[in-house]
Amino acid sequence: MKLKNAILCGLFLILLSNCGSNPVQRCQDRRKVMRDAVCQAVSAHIGTSTYNDSLVACLLQDNEYNDCSKESYFK
Repeated sequence: MKLKNAILCGLFLILLSNCGSNPVQRCQDRRKVMRDAVCQAVSAHIGTSTYNDSLVACLLQDNEYNDCSKESYFK
């Protein structure tokens, strides 16, 4: 039982140490989630008056996702 707990604790610490080690990757992950949410909203509301605005926002978010390494707070 103690060995099992020690192994689980060790795995948890390894995973925790890898979490958030790369700020650019965190930015890309966060922006990908946001972009996907916008794109899903666009596909759910095709033909509405805000469709074009949502589509443009989706495309802009995609550009921002690709430019994460240029964020000023990473410097």
